Amino acid sequence: LVFQSRLKQNIKWIFNHDSEKTDLTNLYSNGNFENGINNWKQIAPDTIYYELIDTKYGKALRVERNDGEGWWSVAYKGREILYYKDLTYKFQFKLRIIKGDNIPFNVGWWVKEKGEYKNNLKVHSTPIGNGWLQCRAEYTFVEDHQKLISLINSQLPNTIFDITDIKLTCNDTLGRYMFMDQIENVRISIWRNALLVIREKPIFGYGIGDGKDRLLEVHKERNIITAIENNLNAHNQFLETATQTGFVGLIALLLVFAIPLYQSIKKKQDLLFLFLMICFINFLFESMFQRLAGVVFFAFWYSFLWLVYYQDNKTEKATFS
Repeated sequence: LVFQSRLKQNIKWIFNHDSEKTDLTNLYSNGNFENGINNWKQIAPDTIYYELIDTKYGKALRVERNDGEGWWSVAYKGREILYYKDLTYKFQFKLRIIKGDNIPFNVGWWVKEKGEYKNNLKVHSTPIGNGWLQCRAEYTFVEDHQKLISLINSQLPNTIFDITDIKLTCNDTLGRYMFMDQIENVRISIWRNALLVIREKPIFGYGIGDGKDRLLEVHKERNIITAIENNLNAHNQFLETATQTGFVGLIALLLVFAIPLYQSIKKKQDLLFLFLMICFINFLFESMFQRLAGVVFFAFWYSFLWLVYYQDNKTEKATFS
């Protein structure tokens, strides 16, 4: 069930990823509320009211808090963001205070570093006319984090403000992944790169060794940082074989499974059948023959179980004759 759920997610990501319209300079999406309050939520035990309004800056969110305890009155719930140590992340937003004095809330993340929570950053504001302020706050992380609650918290009771044009940016220059779903789908990116290599030389492939080199080049061309840093192979033995020996080698590998699998079903050789199925599933997610241990494991048990099958078959024929 877990495999089926992840497979559906990854297949959907393959077909939709390239068509996604992502503002690479803003880690938040729908910060201008053009799509309503999608990706934004309140985390508070008391009553907080939302209202979408029109302003000269486009749509804005009016946030009203009454008496009670306030936690996070405007929290981001879109794509889960990755936070890297030594990178500076900067909040920017336009703010208009309707009821209350000064800025009636805190800005930051619900995370503890250097012995204190980073939910109350210093906010710098600049008047931009008609009661609006351009606000910004920033922080440089000292540790890596993910899945953090962020933005507006601890809003004072009986206050109202309008907010729009919300942005979260960082000073990354290495092209690192910024979202959790990108890391979870690195394997899918590698598979797509392997398919590109196969398409270049589909019949006989690039040859042993050269196929891996070409795959690493494609990783660099497509800027798959994790794959580049770890020199990742195709993580699929069938794709790995096809990149190196083309469809000729791939067909040979499939026959290595197909023939004994047919015989194991026909003769009810349960152990051989289970071994083949376990290896087949493993081949879907790992390049097993790229490690000596994988080659030895497969060669030994494949030969041994074929020998057992051959002996059983020989004994059966002798009994009938």
